[in-house]
Amino acid sequence: MSTFELFTARRFYRSIPSTFFVLGLLVLVGCGGPAESGGTVSGKVTANGKPVTGADIQFRNIDLGTGITCTLQADGTFKSDTTIPEATYTICFTPTLSDHQPGSTGMPTIPKLPASIPKRYTQTKTSDLTAEVKSIPVNEFEFDLK
Repeated sequence: MSTFELFTARRFYRSIPSTFFVLGLLVLVGCGGPAESGGTVSGKVTANGKPVTGADIQFRNIDLGTGITCTLQADGTFKSDTTIPEATYTICFTPTLSDHQPGSTGMPTIPKLPASIPKRYTQTKTSDLTAEVKSIPVNEFEFDLK
């Protein structure tokens, strides 16, 4: 065995204990970090006591860079199946994405928000609606837009 091969073999065998040490730490500590806490959201949106429809409700958290969108049903209710992290979310409304139907020219029409939703609720920086999502299976919210 040449000197180079002997040097390489020693280096390899010296790295084995440290490799097992690092792998052992990963097993003990875990690679994924702490389990994500949070929950799903559901509730109802009304405007002056009447259900709001024809829009999506969005829960947005700019700091976390996360959020969720739910479609408002005919009775103004919404429900998510996806868990979002525990945090405070700003509530915004957008036209329902499924309403992008082709117009008479074949091009998609630009959907509009229902008149019952005030314009200030369409952007994070102007909406004053917030929701505190906690680490429970379902977080229930009711919003009455005025």
